[in-house]
Amino acid sequence: MPKPKSKPSPLDLGAMPGKERRAIVNDYLEARGLTALVADGWDDCIIGLADLESAPRVVYDLSAMRQVLMDRDGMTYQEADEYLSYNVLGAFVLDPMPVYVDRVDTL
Repeated sequence: MPKPKSKPSPLDLGAMPGKERRAIVNDYLEARGLTALVADGWDDCIIGLADLESAPRVVYDLSAMRQVLMDRDGMTYQEADEYLSYNVLGAFVLDPMPVYVDRVDTL
């Protein structure tokens, strides 16, 4: 009998395409009749969902977001960090906002 396919652990998320991450989040929210604000263009950096103040929030990995900017746009670490600070973390769009985290292994 074939072994059932297990879901990847959080440490294996790098192998999961952003479209698949976004689809999982969308399916989860839709099945529960919930909505959450999603940051456009950052699907590859989704690491989960958080329930804060009784509202679901999509959680993004800031380290992965910096890496996208460095790889895609040729930014230095400092430029990517400043870009995210001003354009993402400093932008208030709607409440509830997504959650952006620095993983312990990247501090």
